[in-house]
Amino acid sequence: MTPIHIRYRLDKRQMGAAFQLVARRQQQNAGWRRVLPWMQVLGGIILALMPALLAVKGALVHLWWISGLLLFLGNVLYRDWWYERYANSIGEQHLTIDGYGILIRSAIAESRYTWSQVREVSVQTGWLAIVFSDIQAVQAVPDSAFADAEARQAFLAAMQAGMQARDVPAASAQTQQDPAPPDDAVAVAENPPAAPSSGFFADLLQLGRILTFRAPRAGTLAPEAWKFILLVLLFGSLCLCLQLWEYGLSGSFSWYGAQECLLPFAFVALIAGLTRWIGGKEIDGARLWLALTLLLLCLPLVGAWENWVEDWPSSSKYRDIPAIWIALTGAAQVGHLSFASCWRLRNVMAWMVAWLGLLWLFVGYALPIIWYPQQEEDHSYLRVDENILYGQSALMAAMSKVVQPGTPGVPELFFLGVGGETQDVFLREVRAVETLFTERFGTRGHSLMLVNNKATAATLPMANLVSLRQALTLMGQRMNEEDTLFLFLTSHGSPNRLSFALWPFRFNALSPDELRQALNIANIKRRVVVVSACYSGSFIPALADENTLVITASAADRNSFGCSDKNELTQFGRAYFNDALRQTRSFTRAFELASERITAREKADGLTPSLPQMQGGEALSLSKDEIETETP
Repeated sequence: MTPIHIRYRLDKRQMGAAFQLVARRQQQNAGWRRVLPWMQVLGGIILALMPALLAVKGALVHLWWISGLLLFLGNVLYRDWWYERYANSIGEQHLTIDGYGILIRSAIAESRYTWSQVREVSVQTGWLAIVFSDIQAVQAVPDSAFADAEARQAFLAAMQAGMQARDVPAASAQTQQDPAPPDDAVAVAENPPAAPSSGFFADLLQLGRILTFRAPRAGTLAPEAWKFILLVLLFGSLCLCLQLWEYGLSGSFSWYGAQECLLPFAFVALIAGLTRWIGGKEIDGARLWLALTLLLLCLPLVGAWENWVEDWPSSSKYRDIPAIWIALTGAAQVGHLSFASCWRLRNVMAWMVAWLGLLWLFVGYALPIIWYPQQEEDHSYLRVDENILYGQSALMAAMSKVVQPGTPGVPELFFLGVGGETQDVFLREVRAVETLFTERFGTRGHSLMLVNNKATAATLPMANLVSLRQALTLMGQRMNEEDTLFLFLTSHGSPNRLSFALWPFRFNALSPDELRQALNIANIKRRVVVVSACYSGSFIPALADENTLVITASAADRNSFGCSDKNELTQFGRAYFNDALRQTRSFTRAFELASERITAREKADGLTPSLPQMQGGEALSLSKDEIETETP
């Protein structure tokens, strides 16, 4: 047979007619499919009668009918949009018939059917339908593919001749098999039309279309091994550039981290293969693999976005937006590169597998660390030597010389600041508050600091339960009955716990009962306790009484904010100490001012309110709402 080659494009009308013909063919071979249209009609009748059956009245009736109408129009318009989109994604098709069978090539796939797989060819209005028996598929060939009626008739005659050649009597041959492809058929397949091919840069440009839920252009995304190699190198280069920009040039390259760049590519290959297995021959797995691999170039950008929004208020609301978007665009490519109508169950399953896999990849995958920043010794963990180990005893003993006894008969204020965690913000806050009380409340010679920080391990006593008890005992020995202790604790917190931490030491957390017991043993009767930490309100029940005013940065079930090292002070520390106590000498009035500012700031930032708390202290002064110090 002399090979015949034609090329053509389908419009959405012809594409839709081909799909409908497939559906009719399938319904002829499946009893339940023949019942399906009647089930749809019955469902429509029930939907129409439902308002009356439920006795729905008023505006709900109109809403019911409008919803049904929109559903119907949406279904019609969606099918029309789907046919047009599918026709555009296929682009120009090339069909060749020869003695071996039919070869069909398009922008997204190549298929070869032997004559034994061709069931029939039928003339439709404006197009020809080639029906394949094995997979119940229909290839539409528009009349515009032929130069004239004669060419169309010659094509039909060649089709009939090919199908008749396979139908030989059983007596003349034991088993009829399709002949091997002749040399001229191979020549036709290897020359025009050429296999789809595209350059690397042209494929990169398709990433923009993929991210906007559009199908790749026809003739692009031809999967070739060298493209995947370049994409891996480009992905690693983007990760490296991102980390160089974040950490600076002072660092070292990690070959181990570079090898981890292959993991997302392997996972994408698994997603594409599983999707192809579920969707069957209707999905071009190789082209889908390349499309999803292109999406991996967005992973470094997702990582940059997550780092950028980390300090935003309510950052969790925005963190995963790009990842979810990219996962949806990847699942959309399954539809673009599919040969079946979207309502088929296997396609829906393939979409779900692709989307869930990509969602897990883009949300849960952590970028490989290719560039390790140079770690300076000042920023490393605390190196415990003999000076640190034995120096704490000397520092604790020196406290007795620092704290001077109070003047009998003169109410004075003593200050003890405790920074429980290693973050610099807590050290800065304790120092700032100690300076404030020295200058404004006259606590010079009556103040101590306990801080867990690498920078002060050799100069200040560490903060733990033992050192806190010793410091409180010393304060109790130096104070008179008319004196008041201002105890300030700042750290991370959890319900009924205040963290004491300095690696590699393993300090126990402080509980409200332990703090109350330490204050009672120290025989300190008049005290103001301020706890700046998350869940610090849980300290109030155990500590607050008529002689103890307790102020906390948050309620017992709320977080407080601002403990990042980028901040000079925590949000509560800035509002209460740096702002309010510089306007008033009243601890209770300062709390009211600070609460107003904190509430306004958290509302503006969209944060869950921390709800600062204050309770107790009724007997500390003549006025229940005022605690004043009488410094000259």
